[in-house]
Amino acid sequence: KIPLEHRATMSGYSSFPPAARGADVEQTLIDGLASTVSAQAATPPVDGPAAGGLNPTTAAAPSMPSPASTTLAATTPAGGVAQALARQTLEADVRDVTVCNASLLRAIAQGDLSTYRHLVDEDLTCFEPEACGHLVHGLRFHEFYFRLRDQAGGPAANESIVDQHTRVFGDVALVAYVRLRQSPADCSTVRTEETRVWRRARDADQATSSLGKWRLVHFHRSKPQSSFP
Repeated sequence: KIPLEHRATMSGYSSFPPAARGADVEQTLIDGLASTVSAQAATPPVDGPAAGGLNPTTAAAPSMPSPASTTLAATTPAGGVAQALARQTLEADVRDVTVCNASLLRAIAQGDLSTYRHLVDEDLTCFEPEACGHLVHGLRFHEFYFRLRDQAGGPAANESIVDQHTRVFGDVALVAYVRLRQSPADCSTVRTEETRVWRRARDADQATSSLGKWRLVHFHRSKPQSSFP
């Protein structure tokens, strides 16, 4: 019997807010210049008499808005450039972790040991039903099931990922979800609850795709009870 750890499906991707358009930035610059020109036109001449025959006064010319500050204001209406950059970085991390997790589950389902090794840390630890309550270290325990799957064959099950929740804490990410497996052999549905812990790869900056940026370091998979107590 093939354990549920070796069946999987793809999950959704995170979306990103669109960047500010060039036309919007250009229009903002134009509006800023127009305001400056209007202010200068309303200022009394420096070397002529002011209204009411008073002595002339020297008025400071209004400063021109810099293109850099105007561009930042256009792309971040509420200010907070640092917060906007942090939000974009977080969204990119969530997307990369989601891609890695979905690719891992697909590799397990397809028996792709090469991709599995690429995504998993050599010191992987886990708790899962097949380990009978023991904490598993390393990859040898899991590689056995890859070989077993190749020998078993049979029709593939349909699987769905439900209520996936991804959180990123710096260089560590946590993915939790429920996996539903529909078996065509006996028309049954089995549910497992899974939590997977990812760590940013040491060479993440050199990765050319999302798959090289994170490594799985721990997971916990369990079969929930139907009632309590």
